[in-house]
Amino acid sequence: MSAETLKCDVLIVGGGPAGLSVAAALPDNVSSIVVHQDAEIGKPVRTSGGCWLADVKQLGIPPDFYQIIDQLDIYSDTQEAHFKINNDKLVVLNITDLYQWLARKSEKKRRQLLLATKFLETQQTKDGQYLSTIRSRNTSASQIESTYIIDASGVRCSVLHSLGVKDKSIRTGGGIEYEYQIGSNKKDHAILFVGSSVLAGYGWVFPTADGKLRVGVGVLRPDTPVSPKTLMTNFLNSPDVNELVWT
Repeated sequence: MSAETLKCDVLIVGGGPAGLSVAAALPDNVSSIVVHQDAEIGKPVRTSGGCWLADVKQLGIPPDFYQIIDQLDIYSDTQEAHFKINNDKLVVLNITDLYQWLARKSEKKRRQLLLATKFLETQQTKDGQYLSTIRSRNTSASQIESTYIIDASGVRCSVLHSLGVKDKSIRTGGGIEYEYQIGSNKKDHAILFVGSSVLAGYGWVFPTADGKLRVGVGVLRPDTPVSPKTLMTNFLNSPDVNELVWT
């Protein structure tokens, strides 16, 4: 990335599903730059994604990118519930494949993708343009001038916060997820669990379309100071795990 000011019609801050969908939907004659903080689209996978089968079909998402769920089991410390899903099916999304598929939809447009690049701030100039400062991992700060700017940074609200439109969220979620071979576990079953194993949050066991099993926990800040990694380690070493393994 050079130190000169880049120019585009639309600057999109965030290379997740929101930002990539905007880039794909823009008219062919509109230029855009997508700023994404990770070095690769769709990686690392921080947590699994869930959705409704009707929605993914309507969006045209390839069937290879999701696993249909026929049963959902929910556990707490003292209770459990089991739901057979006959209608309004749930799906577990393969996040990496989905994000990369969305990115490919704008490849032939006037779109530039800046990976491993952090959005720092933006300001509106007197002529109504936006002048944004970014920094990649390998260069010093540089600037992008755009007519429009899209905040697709999620809970960070990076653009809105920089413009003074919205404060950063006090309550945020954080999670960790491990991936295993699915083994004898059923491909169409999903599990959610709450209680002492995850404190202020919840955990999940999700099958994926590519024959894997993802186990994760998420917590809410500032509701608990405990890190998701600590909770995950304790959970995997506890007898609770055996109760959540299907036979």
